[in-house]
Amino acid sequence: MWIFLSLIKALNSVLPFLREPIQKAWYYWLFAFLLVYLTFPFLRLFEEPSIGLDPSWQIALSMLRNQAGVWGKDYIFNYGPLGSYIYRLPIEVEAWRQYLYDAFFFGNLLYFYATCFPKNAKYYHFLIFLACHIFSFEMIGETTAFLWMFLGMYHGFVALKAQSKWKHLISLSLAFTLLGIIFFTKSNYGIIVWPFLLGLIVVMVLEKQIRWWTGLLYVCFIVLGLIVWAAYLHTNLLLYCTSSLHIIATYNAGMSVYPEAYEKLTAITYAIFSLQLLISIYVVYRTSKQSWRAYFLIATGLGISFVLLKYSFVRADSGHFTAYIKLMTYVCVLIYVFSEHKVLKRVYLGFMPLLFLLYVLIYAPLVGYTQLGIWHGIKYRPLILTYYLKGTREVAKERPKLPASFIAKIKNQPVDVFPFEISSIYNSQLNYAPRPTLQSYVAADRYLDSLNEVHLASKNAPPFIIYSLEKSKLKYPWSEELLSQKALFEHYRIVDSNDSLLLFKRQHNARKLRLVFTRHSKHRIGDKITLGDLQSGYLRETTFETSYSTLGNLANLLFQPPQLLAELSSVNSCEKVRIAPNLLKKGFWSNQLVLNLAQAKQFYLQEVDSSANLKSIKFRDAYFFSGGFKPEILVRHRYYRIE
Repeated sequence: MWIFLSLIKALNSVLPFLREPIQKAWYYWLFAFLLVYLTFPFLRLFEEPSIGLDPSWQIALSMLRNQAGVWGKDYIFNYGPLGSYIYRLPIEVEAWRQYLYDAFFFGNLLYFYATCFPKNAKYYHFLIFLACHIFSFEMIGETTAFLWMFLGMYHGFVALKAQSKWKHLISLSLAFTLLGIIFFTKSNYGIIVWPFLLGLIVVMVLEKQIRWWTGLLYVCFIVLGLIVWAAYLHTNLLLYCTSSLHIIATYNAGMSVYPEAYEKLTAITYAIFSLQLLISIYVVYRTSKQSWRAYFLIATGLGISFVLLKYSFVRADSGHFTAYIKLMTYVCVLIYVFSEHKVLKRVYLGFMPLLFLLYVLIYAPLVGYTQLGIWHGIKYRPLILTYYLKGTREVAKERPKLPASFIAKIKNQPVDVFPFEISSIYNSQLNYAPRPTLQSYVAADRYLDSLNEVHLASKNAPPFIIYSLEKSKLKYPWSEELLSQKALFEHYRIVDSNDSLLLFKRQHNARKLRLVFTRHSKHRIGDKITLGDLQSGYLRETTFETSYSTLGNLANLLFQPPQLLAELSSVNSCEKVRIAPNLLKKGFWSNQLVLNLAQAKQFYLQEVDSSANLKSIKFRDAYFFSGGFKPEILVRHRYYRIE
């Protein structure tokens, strides 16, 4: 009993202090430095390259640093010319550049943590902010990309609120710099930052903070700055934006993963977002004469939250699923700092401990903390000075190389790899010469795939291609690169192979595929689409055009794109695979059922195996939920003669 009374007495003595206003300005900077130090995630300046899908494109981004190519034209990917700095591989980069990148990022993060307090902040704000940030902040890859965008927006609101002309200009310049960095780093965040910056300038004009001609001058400087920056980074702005929009439009459908194991957590996440949306609508409706900056702040908060929500459920695996619940803390801080509406400030302040408790008590125990999260950071905190600042690197492990016969044939000639294992080229110290989309899953529509086809048919095509076939339960592996496969078939021949890889070499006497006939038909989802047998010397390309229903469009907007389940029947087997609508619209070669590398090899060599002939296809839209598609499917068969 006396212990309980002692705790009550101690708490009563502490509470008055926590309610006291923070007296010293340097306390904020001390708090910010402590928080940045505790959440600093990088044990080493550089990490050693690994193998697999994600490590491969990280290697590719680093290897392209010093290659003579144009982003948006020669190189097209989810990330841009600055994307390699996030993943910190010691390839084609000086240490001082990575130090400078990190220093600028953490300097801005330090400024945010030191200035994100309301007027007359109390000591209890330190505890709330520390608890929420330290547990929800796990800065790896995507989180870092988000924070570049968020910090740029934060500087934008500082500029909007600034009374001093110099503070206004400096904050606006920092906003442009940070938003420009994320634009040239990652396309999905980068595309949305410029509407924000344009909206910010419009609000400044409407609030009479600047004159209309000053706003127009700001826009001109931003456009000019982007043009100069793009030229320095060897980027075609128009093509970079165009290709990024194509990737964004198709990536969601092609790479989505349904949160089958986390359906209750999904409901909780959407309940929180719905509550946030309803409260924001209520505040706008009930409060008259709101300023333009207040509306803009609410709209920005909801916009960021929706982006995080979509990101969490595009690929609802353990690495993406918690993005909304973790990073919403920053939205709460943004609203709490800049809003002048007392109810809204209190609501978002209340959201912070709620999100903290949900993440720590519910999400993290089920999904797990990330490998390099806060606990890893605290454990290795004493080693930062030794490892990071001195540039100490991890001892590199022995990495698998390509077969010796492949390396002997390729020598130092340019080479590309299908579908994604670029690490094999790096590990074997070969001369990497990529097709535009770098990895196969990126070429998810005919526009992107056609760029690869044109490249592989041109004089700039690499002499060698290393080829394998991805094994996945989430897609039909033969449906990814129809047009690239066409270019391979016409211009390359297999010169070496083993059980897992084919080596193609470019040939001067190219084969030709001449279109001889096109046939159209209409079917309904659930009907069996019968495919006839082909004569020797012919290939058939089949495309399937589907349309989302109203429910499907709603699901695509708010959750995930609906998926189709396909039953592919050959003479001896029936394979059920998930196929995204964008890949169906792009089409695939429907001569044979191709599920493994041996069957792909038969296609390229034109070795007839009648048992693998594709006889029929049937689609169902009941992949986790039904009703996402209109019932009609438009089918087009294009027949080619091999010459």
